[in-house]
Amino acid sequence: MAAQLTSNVLRLSEEGTTFLSESRYLLAFF
Repeated sequence: MAAQLTSNVLRLSEEGTTFLSESRYLLAFF
């Protein structure tokens, strides 16, 4: 249970960082 939660948090953090970097690239265009 704890391992599942940890993997979910790591996956969310990875998606969050990729989203932030992508939004930064998008903002650079504007």
